[in-house]
Amino acid sequence: MSTLAEQAVARTPRRLALRFGKMSDKALRGLFITPSVLLLLAINIFPLLWTIQLSFTTIGPIVRTRRSVHRSRQLPRILTDTEVWHAMQATAHFVLWSIALELVLGFGLALLINRRFRGHSF
Repeated sequence: MSTLAEQAVARTPRRLALRFGKMSDKALRGLFITPSVLLLLAINIFPLLWTIQLSFTTIGPIVRTRRSVHRSRQLPRILTDTEVWHAMQATAHFVLWSIALELVLGFGLALLINRRFRGHSF
């Protein structure tokens, strides 16, 4: 009886088998992971950069024109404002506590699942 890997190799078209058969496992791994990484970067990094760019512009309420705010005057005011620091502190507390809670819940659920299914073969 052949293994699942041998069955997959037997069903792979010859052209693909020749092309991918010469690639190392590391290269194949990179080939499959690259689209996901690019998509995640596009979803996370682009909005971050767009938000930073918008934070230094003023958009008129009636006429949709953008005017760039002079960054050298704006940034020191933002960094010395106490309300901004209080907001950053509240955000940091929220992030730290939510990560801690998610970590504890994740490990707890993983332990429950591991304990419940140990010894069972599917």
